[in-house]
Amino acid sequence: MGECDGSLQEGMHLLVLGAIQGITEFLPVSSSAHLVFLPQLLDWKGHDQGIEVVFSIGTLGVLCIYLCREIRDVMRGALDVVWGKATPERYLFWKVVVASLPVIAVGGIVELCFKLQLKSPLLLAVMSAFFALLLFWCDRIPRRFVLHRYQGSLVDALIVGCVQVCSLVPGVSRLGVSLSAMRFLGYDRLDAFRFSMLLSIPSVLGALTLKGLKAFSEGVVFSWGSIIGGNAVAFLCGTLVFYGMSRWLSKNGTFAPFVIYRLLLAALMIVM
Repeated sequence: MGECDGSLQEGMHLLVLGAIQGITEFLPVSSSAHLVFLPQLLDWKGHDQGIEVVFSIGTLGVLCIYLCREIRDVMRGALDVVWGKATPERYLFWKVVVASLPVIAVGGIVELCFKLQLKSPLLLAVMSAFFALLLFWCDRIPRRFVLHRYQGSLVDALIVGCVQVCSLVPGVSRLGVSLSAMRFLGYDRLDAFRFSMLLSIPSVLGALTLKGLKAFSEGVVFSWGSIIGGNAVAFLCGTLVFYGMSRWLSKNGTFAPFVIYRLLLAALMIVM
């Protein structure tokens, strides 16, 4: 009976974490901070901190629906590279590659070569507050021009890619730092959001591959029912949040509400 209760409790935990993943993945509030802090706050014993990356499958499904046009263009661009055609899709493909390589390379090295335990509430609070303020500042810089539809250069893409390396530290928010860099460079808010989400696909696929290989080599056994349920919840929540975020930005909404939320969360982490 106790074992059954334990399995049920673990399944409920995974469903909750799936919901959090789906909600926070598409907001500049750091999904990693929430997925690390909540189990600590609720004292969930035996919680595997690496299991949340599996829920990225659900959020990837959301991206495939909302970014199908951009994904199609990137795939066309890859074919244009092979066939030597100079097209806008080829340029978009190279920008995605250039912007994705830094975080994939550094993240892979960190995952394979280091055992970092960066999960203290104080670190999460400091990172959350600092990068929230950075986003607020970058979002309010006066601009003489606004870039639309990924008009930036390959140098811009490299800057965004290098900045994303900071997101390997929990609490930073990959989306948050990417939006900060793109707003600093002059991108429109909605385009910055969509391009940042497009850039998340290669890094998430890389993380899933590494975690999957590691789990396979260590003989980890997953509760597939809970994993499927958690991904379903992540997909449903993510679908609603992505749509809501897109609507908010299309109506000229700013990132200020998310900055305020992150500052309040940081204060809670310090107090707790």
